[in-house]
Amino acid sequence: MPTDNEDGVSPTVDANATVLTPEQIEGHPLYQELKKKYSAAHTSMDSTNLSKKQLEAELAKYKMLAGEEEPEEEEVKPSFVTKEELKSTLWEDRNAKDLELYADDDYKKELDRGVPRDIALQYAKLRHKKDPNSAQVQRQQAMASGSSTSSRDLTDIDVTDEDRVNMKLWGYSEKTLLKQKALKRERGQ
Repeated sequence: MPTDNEDGVSPTVDANATVLTPEQIEGHPLYQELKKKYSAAHTSMDSTNLSKKQLEAELAKYKMLAGEEEPEEEEVKPSFVTKEELKSTLWEDRNAKDLELYADDDYKKELDRGVPRDIALQYAKLRHKKDPNSAQVQRQQAMASGSSTSSRDLTDIDVTDEDRVNMKLWGYSEKTLLKQKALKRERGQ
């Protein structure tokens, strides 16, 4: 069942109508004219495209002129490094290892409260000494109570202090010294 238009008349298709190809449409002078206008408008939009900061500044200017907002004073940041920034960077470089080891959440909280950095770092070091973490304690215990696998008998030492002095004087190794001592023992001297 065909659908009717608002008039109640069903649409009819003319059998003599020709179908245009996309090449024919794009080649038509009116299409070319519209294409040029679109390109020109797009180029114009691209050239006037503003950055986000510029748009925000324009919006703030228009709001201020309309009386919606009070003008905000922008913070002007100098294009050079200030003495305070240089001191801050120098302090951070000098204390980089300590900051890596001791800077914790409490250190950051103290900085937020306004405690000077060097004092907050000293507090962090004291906290670290007072309350070492469990991994550190385990490492220290493992190193302190390590079992000895060496069964060296001190009465059987072949290299004496006099031998070491001679090794340095004449420039031969301990391996060579032990080899020569073994040969002497074999000869029975």
